[in-house]
Amino acid sequence: MQPLVENSVKHGISKIIEPGIIKVSISCNDLEVSIEVSDNGPAFSETPVSGYGLQSMYDKIEILYKGKASINWENTPEKRIIVTLPIKL
Repeated sequence: MQPLVENSVKHGISKIIEPGIIKVSISCNDLEVSIEVSDNGPAFSETPVSGYGLQSMYDKIEILYKGKASINWENTPEKRIIVTLPIKL
């Protein structure tokens, strides 16, 4: 998940004047683990560009979880990326 935090710095809080805030939260239930990284930087564009870090993470998740994991992003209620991983394959 390191690329998500790095992107929050590079493309998020480095673009604002006020103090930057990055939040990382992890939750789970019986079926999945959810990892969220949010920041108070500029909103994502409608189609975020996938650079090396995100693409590498996506590729690794696809190999490990064979299409059963997901990476999503949203701007409301706050700007964040959500990675959902199954507990069992």
